[in-house]
Amino acid sequence: MKTVKLVELRRDNRSTVHLDLLRGLAALVVLTNHLRNLFFVDYGQVIHKNILVNIFYYFSSFGYQAVIVFFVLSGFCISLTVIKSIENWSWKIYFINRLSRLYVVLIIALFLGLFLDYLGITIWDKNSIYYRNFLGSNIIDSPVVNRLKISIFIGNIFFLQNIRVTTFGSNDPLWSLSSEFWYYVLFPCILLIVYPKINLVTKFLHTFIVLTIFKFIGNSIAIYFFIWLLGTPVCLTGNLRIKNPIYKFLSILVSSLIFLLTLLLIKFNILMNSYLSDFILAIVTAILIYSLLQDNRKQPVDSHAFWYSYKIISQKLAGFSYTLYLVHMPILVFINACLLKETRWQPDTFHLLVGLILLLLVLGYAFSISLFTEAKTEKLRDFLKSSLLK
Repeated sequence: MKTVKLVELRRDNRSTVHLDLLRGLAALVVLTNHLRNLFFVDYGQVIHKNILVNIFYYFSSFGYQAVIVFFVLSGFCISLTVIKSIENWSWKIYFINRLSRLYVVLIIALFLGLFLDYLGITIWDKNSIYYRNFLGSNIIDSPVVNRLKISIFIGNIFFLQNIRVTTFGSNDPLWSLSSEFWYYVLFPCILLIVYPKINLVTKFLHTFIVLTIFKFIGNSIAIYFFIWLLGTPVCLTGNLRIKNPIYKFLSILVSSLIFLLTLLLIKFNILMNSYLSDFILAIVTAILIYSLLQDNRKQPVDSHAFWYSYKIISQKLAGFSYTLYLVHMPILVFINACLLKETRWQPDTFHLLVGLILLLLVLGYAFSISLFTEAKTEKLRDFLKSSLLK
């Protein structure tokens, strides 16, 4: 779209590294939230509270909100990609790009989950989390043993979880992936409807597709599409002409503080309506992303110690964030069945240290898997294009 001023996003700009950190931290918060829920008692049951415990419970309480951040980030990135290519639109290229990204991790994640869940069910008795959920009912709402059917497995491959089937096995985070997929389809269809250079027949066809998808996915997933769409205005606003780095820093600082304040309001139930708080958080996230994009300075040379460390941490976290999101839950549930029997842990020094070790182990597990999945996305994409676009 030549008439639309798009925001600048270049791999050699600082803004890209900032967004990498945001994505990586969101995945880390989801992991920490699930680990806390599976292994540690709820905050109201904590016997001895201190500042370390309070920080741990506060930081680990925003797993759901982290998914909202993912949605807005996804809406921004996909919108920018689609708008840039709309004049020479190709559904084939688009689906190759999107499905290679989704499936390169999803298929492996489903099979790993299947293996771990069946292994856990085989080893542990009916008092384990796989049957009763009493140590995981806050994040797994039905017995895992009932969610391992082949129909559910296939449904999750075709992004039908929470539409026609449940999420597969213990891997409850898969719920958001079906939403993402259908949003990926909806947005280009809507853009093709409003894009003036598209003929009427094509517009009517895509209108029918949009209405059919909205009917198919149901109200809940449809509502959150509008949260996902809040990432779209970010890419349409261009860059502000801010040359002074101090002003850029201040804009990031202010938007970050507003973001943290919003989380605080959600935490203490000041923003109580679920949909309202989600939309407010999404708007604030979009503002934060936009402010991060204003830091479009070139990245410093890697000899700059602080920047180099910041860049490496951000890129490494983001580089396996998708894999981490998809593979962490089954391994946590398996470890839960191994270590916990009747009650979850108190957050004393010893168990907090054990929790940290578990966190690092799961991070290493996900990173290792990402080397054979997420890191190979471009190779898979290039192979599919060379094979299917001849």
